[in-house]
Amino acid sequence: MGDPTTLSNFIQWVRTNYPAQHYALFISDHGTGLYGTAVDDTSGGDLLTVNELGNALSTATANGQNKLDVVFADSCLMAMIEDEYQIRNYANIYIASENPIAIPLSDSNDSKPYSNYIAAITSSTTPPELATEIVNNYASWLNNDFLHLVTHSLR
Repeated sequence: MGDPTTLSNFIQWVRTNYPAQHYALFISDHGTGLYGTAVDDTSGGDLLTVNELGNALSTATANGQNKLDVVFADSCLMAMIEDEYQIRNYANIYIASENPIAIPLSDSNDSKPYSNYIAAITSSTTPPELATEIVNNYASWLNNDFLHLVTHSLR
């Protein structure tokens, strides 16, 4: 997804076609911290730079007038202050890890922990509750061999 226009267009399309009280954006891919995330393998490995991510969210939220409730950077190294700074005006809650994240390959259900995140959503789930569920569920999803890698945090 190396093109920020793709991300902003997607967010705007979702808001137009699926009106809701709350919106969460999950960006799940490789992350490089200061350089960005969401590598586009179809475009020579182009990624969304940190600046491009901020620009895409600015466009999609009308410069912060329609903030996203939760942005989850499910990518390595994306909890750097520079990353959060770029989206501070466009999301109420930002979840990310300052370290590499682990995805155990031995898990019998490849869709987890996402299936657990979705299962936790009800008609009364608030954005802070969803964000807390993501952080807590990720930690419980990892087995003891990976717990030292749990560094997801939210702001």
